[in-house]
Amino acid sequence: MRYGQTKTPGSTRTPTARRDSIISLVCGIIGLFFLGIILGIAAIAFGVRGRRGGGRLATAGLVLGVIDVALWIVGLTMSNANALIWY
Repeated sequence: MRYGQTKTPGSTRTPTARRDSIISLVCGIIGLFFLGIILGIAAIAFGVRGRRGGGRLATAGLVLGVIDVALWIVGLTMSNANALIWY
């Protein structure tokens, strides 16, 4: 610890983990509407990094990232299924 800093109980989160948690949540929310596969994977990656410091934001971002990727896969499967019906 540096001079003048005090350790508060329960403050095990680093600023990097908090930043990663927020990035994960933002990527997960935006990924529901735009660029689902790219932002979904980014949300998962940042969510895993953010959870190392603990936090609900990272968990929410991680879940949203998984939903983004799952919806993208379902959409891709449905579009391919519709394309095969017409032929």
